[in-house]
Amino acid sequence: MKSKMRIAIVDVFRGSSALCNALDKRGHEVYFISSDKISPRFAHSRIQVNLWKKTISLPYKNLPLFFDRICGYQPIIPHLLTILEEIEPDIVNAHEHTHMTTSLPVAWFKRGWKTVLTEHGCIWKRKRDKIITPFVRYFLFPFIDAFVAITPAAKRFLEENGARNVQVIGNSVDCQTFKPVIHISSRENIILFVGRLYAFKGIVYLLKAVKEVVREIPDSKLFIIGGGPLKDIIRKLSEKYEWIHYLGIKKRKELPRYYNMAKVFVLPSLHEPFGTVLVEAMACGTPVIGSNVEGIPYVIGEAGITIPPKDHKALKEAIITVLKKDEIAETLSKKGRERAVRLFSHEVAAKRYEALFYKILRG
Repeated sequence: MKSKMRIAIVDVFRGSSALCNALDKRGHEVYFISSDKISPRFAHSRIQVNLWKKTISLPYKNLPLFFDRICGYQPIIPHLLTILEEIEPDIVNAHEHTHMTTSLPVAWFKRGWKTVLTEHGCIWKRKRDKIITPFVRYFLFPFIDAFVAITPAAKRFLEENGARNVQVIGNSVDCQTFKPVIHISSRENIILFVGRLYAFKGIVYLLKAVKEVVREIPDSKLFIIGGGPLKDIIRKLSEKYEWIHYLGIKKRKELPRYYNMAKVFVLPSLHEPFGTVLVEAMACGTPVIGSNVEGIPYVIGEAGITIPPKDHKALKEAIITVLKKDEIAETLSKKGRERAVRLFSHEVAAKRYEALFYKILRG
């Protein structure tokens, strides 16, 4: 078995460039194939990421309208197979976000490579999935050599639908960039949210909870970072209430500063396959609170507090606990940093992907 692999990572949403860098540092030849523009769904809300030096940007297109209406958003990358034939990779790692069109061509039309599918979703409940799920079970999954699930919930979903050889490898962050700079005891009573401003992120329940927190802890502030459909509403509310501070969209390199300002980070999502922002906060030593849904409990583990979704009373109590009880805040700060480094650093993810790639190449 050769020690150096040629790896192609395909992700229409550009979220895997850091994995490319980590695998490159381990001595492999890595290429990142992505779209040359951001999906319309993320155009005004996506936190900017740096692209890998060996990025091949290709246009993406949606499948025909009738198919799109039946099966939902299904982006395809034209010329993907042509590029892969030129690269001649040993491994193609396709990243899917509850769709199938990135992995389908590389699994069906292999040219000597092994295919690994990384599934970023963990549950499919939409109407389109009545069509997609049976299709991938019988016409896609059997052609995949190995699967990566970002959480145990995603692993269960894959195995329930016929996937075999599934390994859990979480999304990763740069724990050298995201690190504690300000000790938790020296931070102000700032409650932080970072993410897309959609209703499913639980913004309404966060606002209700913090409104009640402020009554008990008057110097509390809510900082909100991100963009999306609710940004205008959040901006207007920030003008009305002095405890709401809407900071807009920030580049990823700016985020460690805000995580280090916050006494607690909150992600009250109603739907969340993983929650990379939780790991970023934990890596910065910021105590985290998240909804007990899908991938969040795995990400947080015992290093934070989970609360029922849509329960702003429970969220309020959790926030007050962290803000008022310094010993709990400090314990969660230390546990969060340790968990982020141990499970979710780029280096750890790269080692696990590398081991999986070697395993399937050995057959």
